[in-house]
Amino acid sequence: MRILVISDTHGHWEGARQVLEQVGSIDALIHCGDLCGDERRIRSVVTCPCYMVAGNNDYFTDLKKDLLLEFEGHRLLVVHGHRQRVSYGMENLYFRAREDQAGVVLFGHTHQPFLEWQGGILFANPGSLTYPRQLGHEKTYLLLELAEGRVPEAETGVLH
Repeated sequence: MRILVISDTHGHWEGARQVLEQVGSIDALIHCGDLCGDERRIRSVVTCPCYMVAGNNDYFTDLKKDLLLEFEGHRLLVVHGHRQRVSYGMENLYFRAREDQAGVVLFGHTHQPFLEWQGGILFANPGSLTYPRQLGHEKTYLLLELAEGRVPEAETGVLH
């Protein structure tokens, strides 16, 4: 299963449309929050299941603050990250993942791509398609590959 993970588009849905064209066929899209009202627009350009959580800038939304998803025998925890204070480290997110028995944690908020295994859990932040904050300021996304009985694979991509 091929999943596109994006975050922190902040009302600029064009980046989501562009990355969808760039990566080709996907089985699902996950947005880790801070859509800023673009839920409908993003869903309108996606032909696969779309999962979204609310970020700290998503006011007046019906989006949930977190999701637990299961694909191909893998449990995914999806949060924005501000409630877990990810800007200060992964500790709170790690304990939440353990509590939810998640093997993959997808989060945003920092606008910086992050991909690391900690204690048998894959922590992944796609960065931002709108306001990147890492060195080089590249607009980034994440592709996650899941298969039954296989270790999850993930890689960060750059929007061209």
